[in-house]
Amino acid sequence: MTQEVIDEIKKRLEKEGLLKIKINKNIYVQEGISIDEFARILAQKTDSEVIDIRGRTIIIAKRK
Repeated sequence: MTQEVIDEIKKRLEKEGLLKIKINKNIYVQEGISIDEFARILAQKTDSEVIDIRGRTIIIAKRK
């Protein structure tokens, strides 16, 4: 995941507060991690919290 993607997610979280992001399976499989671990890392890098994970879709929200 590039810094540009992280910055865009942060910007959208500030504007919208909640995001639903569909993740390509290759992204986390190549890293050898689960979708749960990927979601945790994404939340950490974007200063957000994971609300739900459904299949390959992650729902994150801005921290209060």
